[in-house]
Amino acid sequence: MRRILALALACAFCLHGLALARPFTIDDLLRTEQLGPVQMAPGGRWAVIQTFRPWDEAPRYDLDWWTLYGLGRLHKVDLRSGAVSPLLREASGSGYVAGPLSPSGRQMAVCRLTGHAWEVGVSDLATGAVHWLGLSPELPQWGREIAWRNDDELLVIAQSPNPIGHRLGFGWQGEARLKAAWAKMAAGQLSVTAIGSGRYRTLRRHASPKRLALVEVSTGRVRILASGDFFDLDLAPGGRTVAILGNGEDLQEDQGLKTTGSPLYRRRLLLADLDSGQSVEPYPACDIMQGLLSWSPKGDRLMIYARQGGDWTSGGFRIVDARTGRAAPVTMDDLEAVLTKNRNHGERAAAGWLGETPIVYARRAHGEGRADWYALSASGPRLLTAPLASPGPRLVAADAHGVTVSDGQALWRIGVEGKMSRLPEALGDILDVRPAPDAERLALAPPSPSDLVVRSNGAMRGFDTQGRSRLQLETGETPLAVGPGLAAAIVSVADAHGVERLLLRQPGHADRPLITLNRPLEAVDPPAVRAVHHKGPDGQVLTSWLFLPPGLRPDQRPPLVVAPYAGEENKTPPPDQALGSFRLYANAQVLAGAGYAVLIPSLPYAEGREPMDGLADQVLAVVDAAAAQASVDVERLAVWGHSYGGYTALALATQSPRFKAVIAGAPVSNLTSFYATLGPYDYSVPEGGLSVMGSAGWSESGQARMNGPPWSDPERYRRNSPIAFVDRIVAPVLLMMGDKDADVTQAEQMFTSLYRQDKDAVLLIYHGESHVVSNPANVRDEYARALAFLGEHIGPPAVLKPQ
Repeated sequence: MRRILALALACAFCLHGLALARPFTIDDLLRTEQLGPVQMAPGGRWAVIQTFRPWDEAPRYDLDWWTLYGLGRLHKVDLRSGAVSPLLREASGSGYVAGPLSPSGRQMAVCRLTGHAWEVGVSDLATGAVHWLGLSPELPQWGREIAWRNDDELLVIAQSPNPIGHRLGFGWQGEARLKAAWAKMAAGQLSVTAIGSGRYRTLRRHASPKRLALVEVSTGRVRILASGDFFDLDLAPGGRTVAILGNGEDLQEDQGLKTTGSPLYRRRLLLADLDSGQSVEPYPACDIMQGLLSWSPKGDRLMIYARQGGDWTSGGFRIVDARTGRAAPVTMDDLEAVLTKNRNHGERAAAGWLGETPIVYARRAHGEGRADWYALSASGPRLLTAPLASPGPRLVAADAHGVTVSDGQALWRIGVEGKMSRLPEALGDILDVRPAPDAERLALAPPSPSDLVVRSNGAMRGFDTQGRSRLQLETGETPLAVGPGLAAAIVSVADAHGVERLLLRQPGHADRPLITLNRPLEAVDPPAVRAVHHKGPDGQVLTSWLFLPPGLRPDQRPPLVVAPYAGEENKTPPPDQALGSFRLYANAQVLAGAGYAVLIPSLPYAEGREPMDGLADQVLAVVDAAAAQASVDVERLAVWGHSYGGYTALALATQSPRFKAVIAGAPVSNLTSFYATLGPYDYSVPEGGLSVMGSAGWSESGQARMNGPPWSDPERYRRNSPIAFVDRIVAPVLLMMGDKDADVTQAEQMFTSLYRQDKDAVLLIYHGESHVVSNPANVRDEYARALAFLGEHIGPPAVLKPQ
């Protein structure tokens, strides 16, 4: 009888769930919860889970992307009982963000955002008590801003509260500065911003210097060790010396193509002795590459890459003695460093340590031969990776006992004595369970083997442990954090609706549920996602992705919206377009929920072609492939792109009449006028630094791919600018832009050119918004107008039947 009753209740629940199934809406998007890093504390007693409340609950929206920090919550997990509780007592209107755990795992550095104020404190994991330190740390971007020296001493790169030019002020300080300047002008007072170049470079106002603070947690005593425009620190093993990177003078380099990673400043290195408080700058005349700070296992030597004038190929590796502060070039004999690109297209040199011997990724001078890893011993360079097919520039793992490298086919372990052995694991089975860092240098740093797990045969085990410790890992589960020896793991399970469940998994215990995110999405009917296989412009086989509205009747052929982003290739469904993900612009789930099919095409750059060369043919080939493989109405075809996707949408509109409606958010329309643009924040808050070189890099070697500045090839800029072909646009155009974006005139120029020709167009300027419209009221308006625009020009969407 009990089993029958349970079955009846289960069936009733299922039928109730089916009756409630509904499409995804913009309100669902704005109510989406997000998961942050999960950390397992040393000692095996505690874990901490970072989550973020729904976007529409933020206390304010003038912090740009940092609005997310105002929604942060911290949850403590007792690994003995599985109990989950708030890490600390949260105040209304504040958000909380996890920092690093102390070496013993008994304390955690935490930050809170209240209004515009950002403060660091220390929380006791057992009691929840928190001691706020009155220090405002640097925000994570390039490196580490907070580090534990031991259980009672905390290093912090600190700044004054609400400093001018701080990244947290990007969303509001420019507006405040402009309002103040306008008020001064109205009162007859001076209201000018002066920015200089060349001999006048020093005219730019600079931000107040930051401080390197050493905090004694038990007493609250703060010792200031150094001051400067610091942005990254790295503590040596043993904890006696800390390396700090900071900004020096502005850089204006004329040689070579600019990249989006072209530095704004010369980078300076400082070493501070935490016992004596003394500091030294080993290379005061050099520029230090910001992606490499590598300490030897003993902590007495630091490997860096530096240059003195010229580009980075003229630089070289240096080793700094932590005790004396003296630095010396690394003897490379006939080797030269191989420089690769980081995710921002800046230069990166790869190096590390094999025991106490420095190792570098290099090749024979003058570019001869392939790149390999070399050990630089006293007797000269020694080749380490000769047996490998094609060794890569990134170390898979590293510790005091050796390093692990990959050649794309297998993993190889190199011990401190240089002996190499092939590991049984495949690279694709290795999972890094470190909390994903916001800082780029930390993301590129090799993990310790203890931070890796191996997924194989329905289980996970510790990396390079020969399977001695194992935990079950089912298909679709993702490990977020593991304890020492795999004594515990926190895994994530997300379903097709976007509901994400976190489970505590321990040997000999049933799984314990911890946290469920986005439970209301259980009522949402997900779209059908289909792979569309086709050939690319160079004959390669590609996969694009088609989102079909849920609940389609068999006789319906929904209108099709293409969401392009030139240069992007997706071998799997784009994760930022999945239910449960948070994507505010051109969201495929919202469009599918409104009754439109959405095609996300894979559009890798065509070899030897300029950005607009044959772009419509490339996209329409994918559209026709989708129509051949699914029931969609390609006669009712629209395009909606954002940012470079907005540029792509406008380019398509100039090349084909098949698109019946065009929506472009934050687009570039004129490559010449967009070159090296200064946005409102740049000229109103010059203390934040001038992004001229990075902006120029977007045009020269970034997405625009102009291969130089406009004066080097003005015709190339013209023929790849949609504004030059605006007379060919026949579809109605909807343009959307935030007035605090880098160059609002890009949308204005396109609109006024269409206006001049009496063509159908709408321009939406969202005030106070930056590159992505983020205020929930504005987001709702943006989608309401876009959906109405689509309904008007490609016909009504599909009528979805109840599920």
